[in-house]
Formats: sequence, structure tokens, C-alpha cells
Amino acid sequence: MATTSRERAGGPIESRFVPNLKGLTGRLCLRVKGQDKIVLEVNDGTTRIVGSDTGASDATVHCNDVDELTRVLRGEMNAVVAALRGCMYVTGNREFGARVMLGLNAGSPYKGERLGELG
Repeated sequence: MATTSRERAGGPIESRFVPNLKGLTGRLCLRVKGQDKIVLEVNDGTTRIVGSDTGASDATVHCNDVDELTRVLRGEMNAVVAALRGCMYVTGNREFGARVMLGLNAGSPYKGERLGELG
């Protein structure tokens, strides 16, 4: 997975290509305990984490525990298992949200990262 970095006001933006998300475009908000944490922009397989105040999202992943969400994003826990355990659910365009979460889980570009944006 390729990683590129650009500068913007407020810090770098890292874009990562995720082959499993090729063909998908949209925005996925990640919400923990009712609070928006980050928005993941997907553009034909390229993902980018942006602030939660950057506009409307196509879908929202709701999670009660930041550690569970981090484990899913890193590919350490399957998104379906997390949903079945009651750890997370998707609102909005649920098909888009599920495809993004499953695509990230299958080939996570965030494996081994702290993901400090989640708090």
C-alpha cells in the first residue's frame, strides 16, 4: 500500500491506497461514545484521515470503545465480529460503511499504528 504525504494548514495529510477499496468514493465518520473522532475520505481506493469538522459523511460507524475501533482499523479484529459482539454499528449509507470497514480490515493501511486521532 502506497503512502504519500502533503502539508496543509494544521499538519500533514497522509493518503494511503487500499486495493480493496478501489471503486469506492465517499466519507466515513468514526464516532466513539457519541462523539465524532475522525472522518475517513475514500476516493477510488485512496484513503485519507481528515478532521471530523470537514463536512457531511456518507456513513457513520458508531463504537462504544476506542480500543475496539482501533483494533478493527488495524485489522486485528474483523468488522463483522465487532458488529456481532455489539461493539459497533453503521448508520447512513450502511452498504458504503460496511464495504469500507471490511475493505480496511482485509488490508489495513493502519496496521501497527497508534491512531492518536481517535483519542
